Amino acid sequence: ALIAAWVNESLRLSEYLTRTELKEAQAKLEQYSKILEKNIAASEAKYRHVVENANEAIVIYQDERPQFFNARALAIFGCIEEEFGSLSFFSTVHQDDRYLVSQRYYRRFRGEKGPQLNEFRVFDKSGDVKWLQASMVVVDWEGRSAILAIMNDVTESIKARLEINKLQDQLSQSQKMEAIGTLAGGVAHDFNNILQAISGYVQLLLVKRDESDADYGALSEIDASVERAGQLIRQLLTFSRRIERALEPVDLNQEVLHACQFLERTIPKMILIENRLAGDLKQVSADKTQINQILMNLGSNASHAMPEGGRLVIETGNIHLDEFHCRANPDLEPGEYVFLRVSDNGHGIEEATIKHIFEPFFTTKGLGQGTGLGLATVYGIVTAHSGHVTCQSQVGQGTSFAIYLPAIETQPHKRAEEAGLEAEHLGGSETILLVDDERAILDAAEEMLHHYGYQTITASSGEEALDKYRTKGALIDVVILDLGMPGMGGQSCLKKILEFDPAARVIIASGYSAEGQIEEVIQSGAMDFIGKPYRLAELLRKIRGVLGNVGLTAERH
Repeated sequence: ALIAAWVNESLRLSEYLTRTELKEAQAKLEQYSKILEKNIAASEAKYRHVVENANEAIVIYQDERPQFFNARALAIFGCIEEEFGSLSFFSTVHQDDRYLVSQRYYRRFRGEKGPQLNEFRVFDKSGDVKWLQASMVVVDWEGRSAILAIMNDVTESIKARLEINKLQDQLSQSQKMEAIGTLAGGVAHDFNNILQAISGYVQLLLVKRDESDADYGALSEIDASVERAGQLIRQLLTFSRRIERALEPVDLNQEVLHACQFLERTIPKMILIENRLAGDLKQVSADKTQINQILMNLGSNASHAMPEGGRLVIETGNIHLDEFHCRANPDLEPGEYVFLRVSDNGHGIEEATIKHIFEPFFTTKGLGQGTGLGLATVYGIVTAHSGHVTCQSQVGQGTSFAIYLPAIETQPHKRAEEAGLEAEHLGGSETILLVDDERAILDAAEEMLHHYGYQTITASSGEEALDKYRTKGALIDVVILDLGMPGMGGQSCLKKILEFDPAARVIIASGYSAEGQIEEVIQSGAMDFIGKPYRLAELLRKIRGVLGNVGLTAERH
């Protein structure tokens, strides 16, 4: 256009120029024209080089189809030129993002303002999902309006962001567990002492009454309520990882079969239980009672999700988790694992709810239908076993919980088991020193032991217990010593008693057993441990156990 303007201007002036001047002007015009053409070609090559080598995909869309695109656009979508040129823009956008992207696309044509950068998902030629960050502006293209889209592939940064969010959620979950665990540990001892006093008297009354007694049923209900309250405290301590575990080599297949026998009797008959158990399953180091608790909680939840019936599937298998899998789950180390998967085809869980299901006291059940501790307990047990638990669910399709526990190659030395004792052999005539700062517990335990023939001496503090053992130690056969007492605590009292009499037989009692605490007191010289609230029969077995096994060592526990 500039050349043409120069030509026209030269022709206009030519009538005033001599022939010689005209030739000179034409020569200069041709020279300028060549320089201009060269500059235009260089400029075009420069900008084409920039566009073709840009890290961003540059595409001009007209009527939703690409009219111009660079090599980066082809690389992102994995297409050749002919393929990409025939693709509609919205056919490449993920269906979940398509509506929002189309709204913003057409708002640009109408001149409306909107976000400068948009993030959305697209499909490449192979069907893989990629995240793009795009800026879209309206431009003129060959006389018509078009959209100039400059797009970055931000898939890796989005994945990193999601991983960071996941780690933050995990940290938040751990902090919540720690806070509730601290609270649970603080109240467990006092609460269990109260339960122990109630339980002791109720059990004593039941022992003294026949089943035909008018009050027997009411007392049984009170006894059952105390048991449920004790179980609630154990759940609190379990998911906060503040309760002792009895680890041993465990075959998950056997535990699943045992749990299924119970579930078949307790969940609705229209729910079919299906086992898919690996034949070569490796063992794990676990607490059988807590593994059973996991299966009961997950099985019960699954049945609630299928009120009209359905299928409950329990699977086991071996799996190797590499660094890639463990990177997103920092509580796992690469290695060999055993997985336990519990799935149902029930009503499913909404995505917003899944984020909270492992939180203590979170429940979607109606008032009075649940404590909100079931899945929190599962989470606590699994993490305490150095494992990991995940949940996948889709509304209307069902839910699947997957648990990963470290596999063990060799079985550790199995501890000796106490010989079973029949009920008629639980009584005796020996002398028991009862030590507890709760008067109600002392009175109840004293009366219970008297009922079974034992003689008792009581002490309400560590100092008093030590004084009585020094004066009457020759008469005392067993000491039942509360661990948490004001003043001289149970552990200090245990140490002083053993210094005075290394052969003393001491059973430690506590309403709160933190991880490692039992092992610590056993190594300190105690012969056994009993957790509050304990059952009468359990206490009597512990007493007969230490009386019948004077040489009992810490290894046995």
